Amino acid sequence: MILDTDWELLLHRLKQPDGDMELEEALERLRKNFYQLWKPIKEYQDDPEALAEWEEAPRHSSERAKALLLDEGLKVIDAAMYG
Repeated sequence: MILDTDWELLLHRLKQPDGDMELEEALERLRKNFYQLWKPIKEYQDDPEALAEWEEAPRHSSERAKALLLDEGLKVIDAAMYG
């Protein structure tokens, strides 16, 4: 389970991934192996403000699904980077 501080740190690192080789490698592995988890992370990188919209979306909506997939993707990245 990712603690809130770890989750916030990963979200912060995703906003500025340039030069963060560890994160870039983890993202590339995620893209190759779990594209469905990588896609919302990429969308978040392009528009960090969208996360609030996704989290507030109605249950069973595609936006809410993105928030859940983002969370799962962060768990995979956390495991890849921090074991």
